[in-house]
Amino acid sequence: MNKAIFIFINCGGQVIAQNLDSVDAGPTLQAVLKEKAIVLPVTCSADTSQEAIDIYHELIVGNFDMIKLFSNKESVHVN
Repeated sequence: MNKAIFIFINCGGQVIAQNLDSVDAGPTLQAVLKEKAIVLPVTCSADTSQEAIDIYHELIVGNFDMIKLFSNKESVHVN
């Protein structure tokens, strides 16, 4: 089974993972962007949103400065 691609959205300091293949992805992004959320320039592959959040905490949080350097032109995918 293929893992889904997740993006990360920072909405008021709370980071949520959104499955890009979900039928709710478009409306969810629209709703959070209206609340001035920020879509982080990082994607990951995961089976669930909880697994994606775990990846975020393990691989992204401590390395966000480095990720920002590489993501000036496109998003970064972490494994």
